[in-house]
This record gives sequence, structure tokens and C-alpha cells, in this order.
Amino acid sequence: MGGALSFRVEIEERDGWFTATSQDLPGLCLAHTDLESILNGLPWAIGVLLSKSHGRDYHVVRSPYAGDPDSDRAPWVAIPPEIASAQLAA
Repeated sequence: MGGALSFRVEIEERDGWFTATSQDLPGLCLAHTDLESILNGLPWAIGVLLSKSHGRDYHVVRSPYAGDPDSDRAPWVAIPPEIASAQLAA
């Protein structure tokens, strides 16, 4: 059983498009004209990449310890479901 993983995601805006990429997670690339859509799509996209590379599911959330909530480099955390369930039960 592995622990939680964390990733920095860079979100940039150019010419009316937002893009999200991560040097910590190769292959992550989302693009949309709406920032909220990027933020809502990141948990799914990170989860799919991790599922493919690690062979297991993860619960992905934006870190509450990100500091500035509007930061374009806020960390995201991927938590194995069994760890998330154990913490909720405690």
C-alpha cells in the first residue's frame, strides 16, 4: 500500500485559453477557455494518469495547505481510497 502523492500544477492564461500542466506529472495537459472548468477537470485528469501509471485509483483534491488559494501553482494531492476511508472512519 502506498501513501499520498502530491503534485504542483501550473495554470497559465494566454489568448483567452487556460492551460494546466505539471512537471511533476508528465502527460498532464488540460486546456479550456474557463478557469473553473480547468480546476474542476484536474482531479479527473490526475486520477486517470495515476490510475494508468500506478495501476490503482486515487482520490484527488487541491491541497488545503496551498497558501494563496488563487495561486497558479497550488499543490494537488492524490490519496489512495483506503487511506482516505481510514481517515474518515477515525
